[in-house]
Amino acid sequence: MYHTHTQDRPQRGTHWGLWLVCLFGMVLAGFILMVREPMWIQYVGEQGWQGKQVLEMQSYGAWVSVVGVLLWAMLADVWGRKQALLLAWVGLALALGGMWLLPSYFEVLKWVHLLSALALTGIPVVSVVWCWENSPRLRYGLSALLMSGFALGMLAAHVLDYADLVAITATQGLLMVGAGCVLVVGILAMLAPQTLLENMDDTSSQMPYAAGQLPRHDWAAWIKNLLVYGAILGLSLAVSQGLQDYVRSVVMNMDSNTHKMAHVNQVLAIMTTGGLALGLWVSGWGMQFVGRLTALWGLCILALACMAYMTWQPSMFHDFNGAWVLMGAHLGLGSLMWWSTALAAASVAHHRCSAWALVSVGGVMMAASIHHQLPDWAQGERFAFEYYAAMMVMMAFLIAWIRKPQVMD
Repeated sequence: MYHTHTQDRPQRGTHWGLWLVCLFGMVLAGFILMVREPMWIQYVGEQGWQGKQVLEMQSYGAWVSVVGVLLWAMLADVWGRKQALLLAWVGLALALGGMWLLPSYFEVLKWVHLLSALALTGIPVVSVVWCWENSPRLRYGLSALLMSGFALGMLAAHVLDYADLVAITATQGLLMVGAGCVLVVGILAMLAPQTLLENMDDTSSQMPYAAGQLPRHDWAAWIKNLLVYGAILGLSLAVSQGLQDYVRSVVMNMDSNTHKMAHVNQVLAIMTTGGLALGLWVSGWGMQFVGRLTALWGLCILALACMAYMTWQPSMFHDFNGAWVLMGAHLGLGSLMWWSTALAAASVAHHRCSAWALVSVGGVMMAASIHHQLPDWAQGERFAFEYYAAMMVMMAFLIAWIRKPQVMD
């Protein structure tokens, strides 16, 4: 009894502290995700890198991100949430420090780029799952706050890019975000609880790994949830990619001026990222009060309605109203993508971070396959609404088919 009492007190004392630190970390991670690439390109450009070399390193970074999300998830499930998140922040701080202190070293720039890509993949998954486990109430709404914080960090970076401040503040920006990383690491080390009460069963289930045994769990239900949520992520991502390709082709046909196209892309990036932050926030609290099924179906209906309007009013891109419709479509699709991974982790009783990671990787592979097989849909003058609408209907059926998990409540 005394042991339980001593475990309860730090949980109550560190609950909101953990949320606030992870929220700050998510905003910072979203900001770094967007600004690190132009900063890195600026530095390697000064070293005489060619476009082909930059593209090659970016492709390596994409593969590192895929491996990274699986690695961090496994570490968080087996080693512990706190240890994995601290290690991810330390790696990111080292990468940014190396980029800032040693910008003239070719090999250093190459490896710090890969290290930053590796570290960034672990922060969202571990932060959201850890805070979910440490929240007895309002889990949907508070999880939405974390994920919308990541989108707000991306939005801040897009606003700076629109104001042409990224290149100007490159050195100072690296110093600031590096200091922010160190601050997050220090506060996490001081405030975060070592073991969560909600995760006690997970902690005890990690012990059989030391003996080379696989813990006994309901793996059939675990895999079923992963397949369903992975399909939802893959379909929503495929629709989003097709929509982006269509909008890009429409903008190019309207005006081939490179500078003007860059300006339009910046505005669209601001609006879609802002829409994502708003969509995650509203849908999270909608799940909290009206139910998971209603909120997810609402996102599907919103995205479908916006795409239908684009089909029936193809001239909408000639004025500013088209940007609002596109914002609504990405609000629905982007929120579906984020919630498919978060709910996959929340709907299982064990190995939650691994569930998030496997759904992410599987959904991306599914979306890439669909996008590769159907390249001509987005190249025509008319948006291929009927094909993407069929995908949205499939998502709605999958959402309805998911059994409401008891773990989430």
